[in-house]
Amino acid sequence: MAHAMISGPLPDGEPFIHMSGDLAGFDLRQDAVQYATDWANDWLQKSFDDSRDASRGSIGIKGA
Repeated sequence: MAHAMISGPLPDGEPFIHMSGDLAGFDLRQDAVQYATDWANDWLQKSFDDSRDASRGSIGIKGA
């Protein structure tokens, strides 16, 4: 099962954490990691509209 956690500071300095919940199931861990990474990058772009603050977050990936 792929999961993603995105964390980092908001523009006002407050901490921010977003956890995806279950994204999808995979037989191979590397497929789960790739899917979660792509999902997290997509989420950051949509949520922060490509702002420079989005790149300061970190992405934690848990694979199958």
